[in-house]
Amino acid sequence: MASTTANKKEKLKVAIVGTGIGSVVHYPGYEHHPSFDPVIIVGNDEQKTKNIADKLGIEYSTNWTEVVDNPEIDVISIATPPKIHSEIANAALKNGKHVLCEKPLSKDLESAIDMSKNAEESGKTAMINFEFRYLPSRAYFTELIKSGYIGDIYTLTINISSNARMNPIDQSWDWYSSKSEGGGVLSALGSHYIDFIMQIFEIKGVYGRRYTQIPKRLNNKTGKMKNVTADDAVTVIFDVANVQVVLQISTVTSHGEGTVITANGSKGTLVIKEDQRIYGAIIGENATLVPLSIPMKYQLIRLKHHHVLVPSFIKILDELNKGINTGLSHSPNFQDGLKVQTILDAINKSHTKKKYIAIK
Repeated sequence: MASTTANKKEKLKVAIVGTGIGSVVHYPGYEHHPSFDPVIIVGNDEQKTKNIADKLGIEYSTNWTEVVDNPEIDVISIATPPKIHSEIANAALKNGKHVLCEKPLSKDLESAIDMSKNAEESGKTAMINFEFRYLPSRAYFTELIKSGYIGDIYTLTINISSNARMNPIDQSWDWYSSKSEGGGVLSALGSHYIDFIMQIFEIKGVYGRRYTQIPKRLNNKTGKMKNVTADDAVTVIFDVANVQVVLQISTVTSHGEGTVITANGSKGTLVIKEDQRIYGAIIGENATLVPLSIPMKYQLIRLKHHHVLVPSFIKILDELNKGINTGLSHSPNFQDGLKVQTILDAINKSHTKKKYIAIK
């Protein structure tokens, strides 16, 4: 695994654990960043992992513990199902590695608390991949809300409707279908939007309801249908001072509108539509919503033929690199991940107990 050029020797060597998002977002992000050198990818299926590694031109392994123990590796980038986030992260931190972990931080609150504690005690940089923070429309939307562009906020609604999980055969059973493995849209998508809300408001409590609209999915290993225990839709009402804040996600909507975020205030309205453009209207100035120009400071690098999240992931890597250089864990860090996990836990409790859950 020795580097072949002087330039590569100066870079931090990265091991990516996970072959899904790990190969299409993490790898190209590290590969395009001047401070990192992704040298190995880890997966469960040897042939699949080898094929991916060959395509990327890096090494591969099916044993993450050996990779974490490797003294040549500087950074462990975790892109596995949430069920094993804590085990990998804790081992990496114990071995003196810096860690970047996919969201949510873990499969449950108890293990997330443990991860956050271990990260703080390790002295290593430990961050969570809330890359949605850096999407230009989201970043500018947050600035406009905080600056009072539409005055006092009355409502914030996040409505996500798609057919991403509509077909139980094509979207067959995997870890995403299992609640015990950290699957479901609340965990996968909701964590991003909880982080988004927390950039603007303090969440005091939640009412939450999860739905499993597609109860069985094809198990490709057996050829039979298998019970689904994770949610494919969710509705959450957040207790945020005197502001109506609602998150609604459905991935089983045949003709959905994608993601639409709307804020209404005393001076006007702001909307982010599925096209990722931001629209606004000020009372007395605009009869209808008009597109707003996003400042250059929020614009991201343009990359062709890559996953849409790679540019925002590179912004996360900028913060990771700064943290490693300064001995800090810049936001979004494991503490931020723990805060979101606390809200996820409260939503799950609200669903189970069918009542409002305060955030302590």
